[in-house]
Amino acid sequence: MDMFLYLPLFKKFRAFKRGRMLGLMTKITDDDVGEVHVNSAIHKPVTESDRKKLDKGIEISRGILVQAGVDPKSLYTSRIRGAHPGGDSWDR
Repeated sequence: MDMFLYLPLFKKFRAFKRGRMLGLMTKITDDDVGEVHVNSAIHKPVTESDRKKLDKGIEISRGILVQAGVDPKSLYTSRIRGAHPGGDSWDR
């Protein structure tokens, strides 16, 4: 449902009209860059290499859905969001 919040209004209506929605998440091994600040703020940029991996994952996901019979015009990609931090550390 989180992805639903970022849809344009007309796509929200289409999703409800159909009464069903399917989502795929692309997960990658991202580049080892970023910072955790003393105030707990996190800075994690998406590198060019990360973007290429995500684009490849989007291409694969679209192919899977189209092959399963989904209308390519009904597909959309949400914005990038971090999923699970793994590899961060905190030194006190």
